[in-house]
Amino acid sequence: MKRAAVLAFAIVTIAVDPTPDTVPPGLFALTNRAPLEFATLLATGHVPSGIELKEADDVYTAGQPEFDPTFNLDETGRAPVDDLVNAFNAKHCCYRAKWMDGVFVIRPVDRRTAFLDEPSSIKQSIRVTGAMDATRRVMCQLDSSLCTGAVAGSQFGSMQSAGFFDSVVIDGTRTTVMETLNQIVRQSPRTWNVVTRSAGGGPRIIRFGLIHAHGQRTIHSLQ
Repeated sequence: MKRAAVLAFAIVTIAVDPTPDTVPPGLFALTNRAPLEFATLLATGHVPSGIELKEADDVYTAGQPEFDPTFNLDETGRAPVDDLVNAFNAKHCCYRAKWMDGVFVIRPVDRRTAFLDEPSSIKQSIRVTGAMDATRRVMCQLDSSLCTGAVAGSQFGSMQSAGFFDSVVIDGTRTTVMETLNQIVRQSPRTWNVVTRSAGGGPRIIRFGLIHAHGQRTIHSLQ
């Protein structure tokens, strides 16, 4: 009897657990949206994601319904994420998506920042309260002032929705900066975001932050 009860519980658990590497099907009809808008839709659909944007593309189209809290993204089923990657890439010439260890990452086709592919400086496990504080901790290898005292920034939306109270662990085993950012959004599902500006030595990051559901953002500008 006990064995049968355990088996029944296991079957129920398997049945209700979300299938890995799947996304809300409502995203497929929206893959033609601009990269920033689609990244916001991913955050609204609670898909862990990240986006590197060129400065000129860091703009929203005003008045889109998905940036309204009443917007309802179809999350009644699940669809393979690889199909969503292919659908996005078929609609965009200048940005490419890739599913990276549980995170939907969008980057420019050319002139990408090299910083995201550099080795992460975090080599031991740390626990940080707040998704943005964890992101700032990763980015301080680009600007050491980010790790010293309070840092001013811009935040649009409630503290709860922006992940201020989420406990995030950076385990120190991730190879690159981007993989470390991915680890954060897997624990606190939303979209990490860096914005670059063209410069003589290659694109440089001018601001970074997190994109939350319905167009809310937490942003920090770099000098």
